[in-house]
Amino acid sequence: YDAFLSYSQHDLDFILQHMLPGLESRDPPFRVCLHHRDFIPGVPIAENILTAVEESRRTIVVVSRNFLDSDWCQLEFQAAHAQVLRDRANRLIMILLEEISVDDAPPEIKHYIKTHTYLRWGDERFWERL
Repeated sequence: YDAFLSYSQHDLDFILQHMLPGLESRDPPFRVCLHHRDFIPGVPIAENILTAVEESRRTIVVVSRNFLDSDWCQLEFQAAHAQVLRDRANRLIMILLEEISVDDAPPEIKHYIKTHTYLRWGDERFWERL
């Protein structure tokens, strides 16, 4: 995969209507890994997450309030962040879907937001920058 898309299930409509078409409709199209479409049935979720992160060139994390409230999303971020540290290459792209107070984020995500460049959905040149 070119990218594993990490997002809250509650944001699925946004992913299907905006992010996925924006990524998979490009020329050439990006090959995107999604939970509901590409995870292997019967395999533990944590194992599917680790495999998706390892087998993708990038992990795109779509951060929303829903994302911050999800334990599975936290695991996806931690797996992607661990891969960044292991590879010593920034394979993690963070997108803030909405205005969120950094103070509401778990410590690892808060630190990442404060120390790395990220994108905001709706910013001018969003797709170009991504």
